Amino acid sequence: MMLNNEQLQLRAQNFALTNELVIPRRTGRGFWPAFKVDMESLRSFAKRLVKARVACSQPAEDWLLDHMAFIETQAQDVLQKLSRTTLHQLPRLRNTGLPRVYAVCEDYLDHMDGRYDVLSFEKYVLSYQQVSVLKTLECWVLPSAMRVVIIRRLAEAMREVRYRNEVCDR
Repeated sequence: MMLNNEQLQLRAQNFALTNELVIPRRTGRGFWPAFKVDMESLRSFAKRLVKARVACSQPAEDWLLDHMAFIETQAQDVLQKLSRTTLHQLPRLRNTGLPRVYAVCEDYLDHMDGRYDVLSFEKYVLSYQQVSVLKTLECWVLPSAMRVVIIRRLAEAMREVRYRNEVCDR
């Protein structure tokens, strides 16, 4: 369900109140490997589409082919800006062990039906910070964290598209 601006701001404040932080020690083991697996999944599906198109192709397949170079650029940007050292310094949520900024991005997209809007995200983050202030490093990393979350969600959605493609090919 997509929230309006007021509801989204209240959600951000509630989210900030309900998450306990832990002192950063080590990155959750699955953070980078999962991102790399998702990127490889997108790459391999795009390569498959280039090699052999099926008769019942889906609009999402064309979209992926049209945008794969951009997605690659965004992934490379993330890998350059989010070094392991930087990731180790980010505060984490006690319940998941994931960086707080990652969870903030996830929560925002969950309540916007996966739609990203710069202005509403800015309002969401400002509302979050009325309760729990992000560290300077987290603010710097926020755009990269959002890219990671969006790419991971895209890979998840493309798994269904790939499955349909394979069924059609059979």
